[in-house]
Amino acid sequence: GVVGALVLLAFFLQPVHKVNPAWAALAGAFALLLLAAPHDVEHPLQHVEYDTLIFFAGLFVLIELLAEMGLIRLIARGFVALVLLVPPDGRLAFALTLLMWLSALSSAFIDN
Repeated sequence: GVVGALVLLAFFLQPVHKVNPAWAALAGAFALLLLAAPHDVEHPLQHVEYDTLIFFAGLFVLIELLAEMGLIRLIARGFVALVLLVPPDGRLAFALTLLMWLSALSSAFIDN
């Protein structure tokens, strides 16, 4: 309730206070941890799925790496070039179909 609202407020006010949203999220998590079990911190931490956290951390690092290498921009330019080959009245349907098929094919080859 209140802690979540304060974290969301900190997210929305980030341009004003210039604090990274990750710090606001960590502060909210720490506050919830203290409110839930102020004398027994180990018990709530035993229920954290660290494998999932590490997976998402690695995924975010990989996506940032691909963005820095320019691969995502290259794929986007190729996508736009393909969509522009289609007449204007059918571009939206073609773009949506192409996006769906590219997502399905890439998901088939790049499994979790």
